[in-house]
Amino acid sequence: MMNTKLLSLLLILFYFSSLSSIPLTAAPVSVSSQANPPATMSQAQGAQKGKETGNLTPIPPSQIANFSALDRPSLITQGAAIVLMSLMPFLIMILTSFVKIVVVLSLLRSALGVQQAPPNQVINGVAFLLSIYVMFPTGVKMYEAALPAMAKQNIPQELLSGTSAEYVINVAAAAREPFRDFLKNNSLVKHQRIFFRTV
Repeated sequence: MMNTKLLSLLLILFYFSSLSSIPLTAAPVSVSSQANPPATMSQAQGAQKGKETGNLTPIPPSQIANFSALDRPSLITQGAAIVLMSLMPFLIMILTSFVKIVVVLSLLRSALGVQQAPPNQVINGVAFLLSIYVMFPTGVKMYEAALPAMAKQNIPQELLSGTSAEYVINVAAAAREPFRDFLKNNSLVKHQRIFFRTV
């Protein structure tokens, strides 16, 4: 289990480190020849031969400056995305029926008297698929509840700004009630009391 987590972390780090070392390159056509296509047949054949051989020339800095901020996210955005991706399994386990389904399937395996006949990965996969099946109606209700809030505001262009944070908060507030109803219907009052006592 620990080796798998360590391996996936190393793969993610290798992926992001390899992205920063890739040079920005383009086809072997210069900027001046893009505006004016080759006039003669020999120039067109030379450009075609350069494409076939795979010779690449760097993109001019004037064209790099024209890329928007969303094309290449900042390090803060990449770090936030990695943190959110690493928290997603815990959120899925806590906020859905995943844990209940895993417990029931594990008890069923023990009741059948088999030690490891369906492995834990199979049980977790089946529980994940059943959790998606159970949560699908709630997800549709959340989407329908959040649709007016999404239509009321324009989607912000910048990823990290005050308007994008306000947009996310408004959409989450609108989608909260169906999810809250799902959690209330699928949790015992006794467990809620124990939770409030410990808090």
